[in-house]
Amino acid sequence: MQESFTIRRLSPELLPELATLFWEIFGVKHELEFLRWKYDSPALEASYLGFMGFDQQNKPIGFCGGIPCRLAYQGMEIRGIQLCDTMTLPAWRGKGLWGRLANTLGELALAENILFHFGIVNEDSYHASQKKLPWDLVGEMRRFAFPVHTLPLQKLGQRVPWVEKVQEHLLETALAPFAQIAQLPNHLTDDGKLAVIHDEAFFHYKLRPGQRLLDLDAAQVWIKAKRGLWIGDMMLKENYTPKDVVDQLRQIAFRAGIHHIHAQFAVGSNLEAQFRTFDLGKTSWKITARSYDPRIPASALALTLGDMDTF
Repeated sequence: MQESFTIRRLSPELLPELATLFWEIFGVKHELEFLRWKYDSPALEASYLGFMGFDQQNKPIGFCGGIPCRLAYQGMEIRGIQLCDTMTLPAWRGKGLWGRLANTLGELALAENILFHFGIVNEDSYHASQKKLPWDLVGEMRRFAFPVHTLPLQKLGQRVPWVEKVQEHLLETALAPFAQIAQLPNHLTDDGKLAVIHDEAFFHYKLRPGQRLLDLDAAQVWIKAKRGLWIGDMMLKENYTPKDVVDQLRQIAFRAGIHHIHAQFAVGSNLEAQFRTFDLGKTSWKITARSYDPRIPASALALTLGDMDTF
């Protein structure tokens, strides 16, 4: 006899159940305020895009969520959704739950006139997703990591509260000489890619504590200082190179006790090509997508690290 389940659309009332799933499946504790921020996204023109599965005892057993966005390509705009936070309890894997959740989310997106669907997957989840969502593999990311030889105060601060406060003060001091900017255009637009629009509404949703848009000597950069120093996106200034940017960020990280700088760029983009002349990097996430607008090919999509829901 086939086991049955029900599905419900995500709502504010279901956020505690979503937090429970994160803990049971990934061992990650998310505050309700974080989940509310992530899925209550009116600035992006849609909210609570996601579906949760429940067993016959009304226990949450799986989830598939999505984050809306707007993308631009050759003068055209299209609404998009990035699938994320896909999870299923081990006892319910292989029983059709995830496919049902993902396809129901896709139907909701189309009903909301969201016509471009995409996701970021690793090698294992890519092959699994192809059985349920026959999307095209449209690209991949290349990751770069640069060590910083300094006291690992940021890492130590994860366990010692007073060290965390010291490290945060040092970071503020290191960043003080640089102006903060309100917006940063997506560098992939200049590459002719189908790219997420980085405008006021986008950054109103994305920017939160630990992230900044900075005007450095070598580039304008979007950074996140959490478990390292991460580059979400950047625009190089004329006559400067990626090495110049990394060297300047290394000085900041050294003063702030951050021992790694991380970046990821779309393979085939100009920044990825320029970084490869400086550091070979390693292939990372794969990008899959499907376009429901015949004018806009899925193959044109490229993403920045900051576009990802985990940034």
